[in-house]
Amino acid sequence: MSTDDNVLLYSYKEFLKSSGFSQEIVDAVRDEVAKHDIIPKYITNGQILSYLIHSKGNVVDCAHRIQTYYKQKNEFKEILRNRDPESKEITNCFNNMWFATFPVTPCNCNILYMSLQNFDPKNYSFESSIKTFIMVAEAYLYRNGPRTDTILVFDMMGAKFRHSLKASMSSRKKVVNFLENATPLYIKSVHFFNTAPFMAYIHALLKPFSTTGLLHRVYLHNSNINWNEFYDKHIPKSHMPKDYGGDLPSIKELHENERKILINLKEYFKLEEQQASHELDHIAEESKTVHL
Repeated sequence: MSTDDNVLLYSYKEFLKSSGFSQEIVDAVRDEVAKHDIIPKYITNGQILSYLIHSKGNVVDCAHRIQTYYKQKNEFKEILRNRDPESKEITNCFNNMWFATFPVTPCNCNILYMSLQNFDPKNYSFESSIKTFIMVAEAYLYRNGPRTDTILVFDMMGAKFRHSLKASMSSRKKVVNFLENATPLYIKSVHFFNTAPFMAYIHALLKPFSTTGLLHRVYLHNSNINWNEFYDKHIPKSHMPKDYGGDLPSIKELHENERKILINLKEYFKLEEQQASHELDHIAEESKTVHL
């Protein structure tokens, strides 16, 4: 899928080579997904490679994850469909939340960040924040290419119990299911900073619904966190923003840059919506090659 010229994209051929997989196995996945009507006929090699890396080369598992993704696109529409970066919903979310991505770590991990900008619960929407966060994650993957692992970072500063009431348990379960079974990102760990007591309660309630152990890779850090220990064990200081004593620019600067990137990818999200709706199937049908 094409996109804005201002957004630099990774090279599929370079990532295919570094992944250790061949074009033949990518094509094998394409043959496998063709068996499932819910999956668009127009699906790019880059999309397949992302899932293939998560599935460690297992063709059937890879196809199943892609199928699950498009199944959830239809069932979880409030979060996974109609994703316009300049819509009122996404604009409000960027005005009330912080979103950022950090450089890929030396151990080949993506790092994605979200926190509250406005602490008033009335300005918080769980569905909109997750929708925007997933858009940021997909845009990051689209630009930088697939990686072996992903680290999620959430700062709970300003979070109140009333914020937790804005998300139903069913919505939380859907998000956990999406992260575990539908996204191409393998979540290595999830870190919550400045956690409030109610976070441990919610975490305990959701753990039984974790099918792949994701919620066992969650770390709850209070305000007394030992940052030097955190840098050594989890994310290097060089890959954390200066708000947390790191070497990167501030969250505010990273957030503003992320907003610009998402707007520049407006056409990408439009095409992605058309892809999910099978509006681009004719491109695959008319093409004489699978190298889309």
